[in-house]
Amino acid sequence: MKFSLENHILYEDDGFIVLNKPAGFAVHGGSGVSSGVIEGLRQIRPQQKFLELVHRLDKDTSGCLLIAKKRSVLKVLHELFRGDGIQKTYLALLAGQFQRKKQVVDVPLLKNVAQGGERMVVVSQAGKAAETLFTRLKQYQDATLVHAAPKTGRTHQIRVHAAWLGHPIVADDRYGDGETNKMFKKRGYKRLFLHAEQLQFAHPLTGEPLHFVAPLPADLQQLIDHENRFDLIIFDWDGTLMDSVDWIVHCIQQAAAECACDIPSAAAVKDIIGLSIDNATRQLFPGVDTETRQRLAEVYGKAFFSKQIGPTDLFPGVTAMLERLRGEGFRLAVATGKKRAGLDQAIRGTGVADLFCTTRSSDQTASKPDPLMVAEILAELGIDRQRALLVGDSAHDMQMAANARVAAAGVTCGAHSRETLQQYKPLLCLDYPTDLLELL
Repeated sequence: MKFSLENHILYEDDGFIVLNKPAGFAVHGGSGVSSGVIEGLRQIRPQQKFLELVHRLDKDTSGCLLIAKKRSVLKVLHELFRGDGIQKTYLALLAGQFQRKKQVVDVPLLKNVAQGGERMVVVSQAGKAAETLFTRLKQYQDATLVHAAPKTGRTHQIRVHAAWLGHPIVADDRYGDGETNKMFKKRGYKRLFLHAEQLQFAHPLTGEPLHFVAPLPADLQQLIDHENRFDLIIFDWDGTLMDSVDWIVHCIQQAAAECACDIPSAAAVKDIIGLSIDNATRQLFPGVDTETRQRLAEVYGKAFFSKQIGPTDLFPGVTAMLERLRGEGFRLAVATGKKRAGLDQAIRGTGVADLFCTTRSSDQTASKPDPLMVAEILAELGIDRQRALLVGDSAHDMQMAANARVAAAGVTCGAHSRETLQQYKPLLCLDYPTDLLELL
């Protein structure tokens, strides 16, 4: 313990110590624990006349712990804790996908004692007021990294509030779900994923603003790094990267009018976006002959490219997102219902051609939702399907991902609604493609 404590001091002056407490150490002795952090500090610093805990952390929680070296400092820090003079921020990994960007939980908490003497805390109107702000940082396939900022300091507050949300902290044996914990433990999550990352307060003697950050322990950091499981991101084009849905609707309707066909509704056109033009015309105009369908495709193509395509035709922020993803080591590809000539013209016009490792168009391979274009991309780049993510705006994209057995993320700014996309159980649904950066 001596080595661990001395090497985990983040800050020290004449008044107090900020320790990055290792997980597995109780802060003080008692309840079957012979000694804890404070007893250990007193043993290795016998010359220090005064050493007292300012606050407590659970045994399995790591991170910032304050120890006072003077009674006067202890008194000031206690006053700060009783008010709102100390801002505490924890890192926690919650089970499941926490969809809200921010959420305040303010349900009251009541201490209870379960059978066997184990202390439990429950949500109860008979309990004391408690408030925690949860802020989503990053989503993974079946977990979410959050900041948890408790405004009050009730026992097990963050753990119970997280469980109340339906997203208990990973590996929480007391308040979590047994089967979920078993699954995470098989992946290496052996202890509670809760870390007291930050403390902010004014120095009790000088008033100087202080901000301390405890690095995430190496074992938890390695687990988080492993959750970044994608090497390849396959994007659909129209409605996903390029803001072209309304233009496609206009051009299809114009082609129908020129070819003396019934003009389809905007909703009907949106339902075929993502398919090859041959499959799209078959679905939209089932009664027409082959020659007319070919004429429809030709008129549509001319109408679509009658306006110059440039970088501003992409959704805002898409170019910067693609550049950042490439800079962080992701390989990028496109799988689209467009024809090769149309895709090449669009990619060159928007200035992002050099950001993609490979592309597939509907006239090169099978049309969506057939998984062949995804399979070809994976084979060309030598990437396992479990390391790939497909991002698209249509049901056809989600079906193709399911057929190819790759993870999918839907974007709701294109052809289909969130409700439609969620029927195919994507990893998550995003408002805009640039929200992908939160996931990755």
